[in-house]
Amino acid sequence: MAIIQRGNAWRADVSIKRRGEKPIRRTGTFDTRAQAEAWVLEMRGRIEKARSEDREVPPPGLTLRVAFSRYLKEVTEWSKAAPAGVKGVKSEKWLRDMRSKARMWASSPLADAALTSITESKLEDHITARRLDGKAENTIRIDLASLSGLFVHARKKWRLDIGNPAAGATAGVETAPRRQRLPSTEESSQIIELFTRMRAAQQTAGAAPRLTQLAIVVPSTDRTINVHAHSSLLYVRSAFIAAQQCAMRRESLLSIRWAWINWKDSVIQVPPAFRGPENKGVPDEVPMSPILIEELRMLSGNTERIGAALQERVFGTLTGDRAYRLLRRALKELNIDEGAGIRMRWHDQRHHVCSRMADEGWTLPKIQSVSGHKDLSSLSRYTKASARQTAREMAERAKEQRMVRAA
Repeated sequence: MAIIQRGNAWRADVSIKRRGEKPIRRTGTFDTRAQAEAWVLEMRGRIEKARSEDREVPPPGLTLRVAFSRYLKEVTEWSKAAPAGVKGVKSEKWLRDMRSKARMWASSPLADAALTSITESKLEDHITARRLDGKAENTIRIDLASLSGLFVHARKKWRLDIGNPAAGATAGVETAPRRQRLPSTEESSQIIELFTRMRAAQQTAGAAPRLTQLAIVVPSTDRTINVHAHSSLLYVRSAFIAAQQCAMRRESLLSIRWAWINWKDSVIQVPPAFRGPENKGVPDEVPMSPILIEELRMLSGNTERIGAALQERVFGTLTGDRAYRLLRRALKELNIDEGAGIRMRWHDQRHHVCSRMADEGWTLPKIQSVSGHKDLSSLSRYTKASARQTAREMAERAKEQRMVRAA
């Protein structure tokens, strides 16, 4: 240990050596000798504690920017190399989202702060700044969740003696109310009809390669809108119907290959590599309703695929982002979200399937076999039977009981 005065500052140096172990050295600069001495005592205590728990004290050069870069690199490499089905493997979507959050943190005032210097107080300042920028509470929670994942990884994988300030800071962020915007039968019909017209226009445009804008008449109106010509228009109708029939999440749905379709048993057989993380996985077999089978047969042209054609995507060039944008355009042109208070999302079609099945009297385990929810508690929030449905069932059962008594 050494404390040296240099000009108006005090430099403290802590060096601990043990035979057979890598020496540990930490330095710091302070305004007063008392601060330097207090830091030395604290640092020696932390080093001894870390060694007793087989951990390491984070080096001063490990900033938030550097730590996130290392974290992402390790998780990406491991997820790509790990065998299919191994617990903890991150999906490509998770990695994309985390890279986006890493860029956000890299542009924040905390980017070059040492990992050990990040406290709940500093994160509260980050929360305030994000709120002033107009960010939603849920967005801020996701910010902190990404940071929390980094701290957990640093403690478990890097064996660093470090806490998790993000976990405590999250308590100060409001929880967004659960929301869902289930489409009515009429709304679904209007969306499907508009997508059908988009598909027909694109099929016609196939004979005219130079045509870049398609003129489409909006259902129930005399308005004509222009839609950019793109091959994904050939698939969006079928993808929307599929979403309302099989409850698969958007990215999983759009990943389906023709080889997965088991026409004989009416199921979609999902390979392990495409089932996703455990908490948001897809069942190994997803049952297909008669409506979905009919739609997919129409999409296939009733042609049996062989060889390489079996690995083609069922929904062709339709990507998740493109599906999202086409649905937003359809809702806007049909004025469906006007006055609703909550915007409809593609994911709401998944909720729509679960709610419809619950209203039809399906048991939770059977709905779970379709939706792929990890446990029944997470599924139950989508399956609250409506009061009117419950009243109808009570009336039917009362009628049956009266008939039994009368007999």
